[in-house]
Amino acid sequence: MLWVPPGEYYVGVTPRAGALAGPSATVMTFYPGVGSLSDAIPVVTHGGEDLRGIDIAMRPARGFKISGKVTTAIPAPTTGLPSAVLMLVSRGLDVPDNLGVRTLGNVPLVSGIASFDVSGIPSGSYELFARLSDDPSGRGPAGFAWGHASIDVRNADVSDIAISVASVVEVKGTVRAVGGVKLPSTLRIVLLAADSPSKIPYYRLVSTRGTLVEADGSFAVSAVPPGRFRVGAVAGLPPDLYVADVRQNAASVFDSGFDVDSRAPAPIEIVIGAAAGIVSGTVQDGPSKPVPGMTVGLVPETGRLENRALYATAVTDPSGRFTFRGIAPGDYRLFALESPPPNAYQNPGFIRKHEDRGHLVHVGSGSTVSAELPLAR
Repeated sequence: MLWVPPGEYYVGVTPRAGALAGPSATVMTFYPGVGSLSDAIPVVTHGGEDLRGIDIAMRPARGFKISGKVTTAIPAPTTGLPSAVLMLVSRGLDVPDNLGVRTLGNVPLVSGIASFDVSGIPSGSYELFARLSDDPSGRGPAGFAWGHASIDVRNADVSDIAISVASVVEVKGTVRAVGGVKLPSTLRIVLLAADSPSKIPYYRLVSTRGTLVEADGSFAVSAVPPGRFRVGAVAGLPPDLYVADVRQNAASVFDSGFDVDSRAPAPIEIVIGAAAGIVSGTVQDGPSKPVPGMTVGLVPETGRLENRALYATAVTDPSGRFTFRGIAPGDYRLFALESPPPNAYQNPGFIRKHEDRGHLVHVGSGSTVSAELPLAR
């Protein structure tokens, strides 16, 4: 394989048609000879090197059957037979999906019940989603209803899977600033799906559309499917303000996120703090060689790596300088890696592997922190 950009990769091989007999014919084997991505060893290239010996010992690996029922109380359309679309993704953001979002097919519903039976599923941990067309009137732009179940395929068929499909709901809340600070009128709330559901395109749509905050500080995010969500950002904040906390039922859910099911969740409160911090500095390759155009990552402390609202990136200017504004008080690590994979500084799994290469900084309320970073190779 030529012209491979720097990054971290999994290498796998699928048998040619007819090369193997039986249920192993379409199951991929990953380097160095395992049947599951969770057991595979990544291949890392920093650019310019010639990697050899990436040998894969193909082994027989059978696929397994998953079966169960999809149920829903959503009224059937007046014309046509409704059907549910089944989708399968690997559980966990740190486990890449071999085929991305894998659509398993459509299953018809009769009187609100559909039975499914799918073969050829490799061993692994998965989230199985069922999507059903819903009455689009008042239910959001896509008119879909959702349900899902967590399953573990461990060298055996999995039966009696139960998925209940419910209409999407509305998430309501308020934005409140401490100390009487006046908030801009153009704020928008961004929700992020947590964990595996974020691999589903519709769930990503929730995070990209944003929701306007009204003049009284209230907001309502429409068409939110079931799952766990976090406040990813409050867009439009001036650089001296920051998201200090997210609360639900008087408890903080800023780091943990909150759950959405078939019923509208309790309202959330987003607390905005004043006197945000500033982190600035330079990246140098040696004692007197600044590095322009370098992407620098600012990531939160280890215990808060799942909180995407605390991540930030900046690009160094021609003199190698970078600046982060609007930073919440707390402990962070700065990263200036020579050839990080795309979006690596937003990936908690990547950060955990490279924690020792980060530069620790503490940001206080209203403080300015300066750091000189060597280029990390």
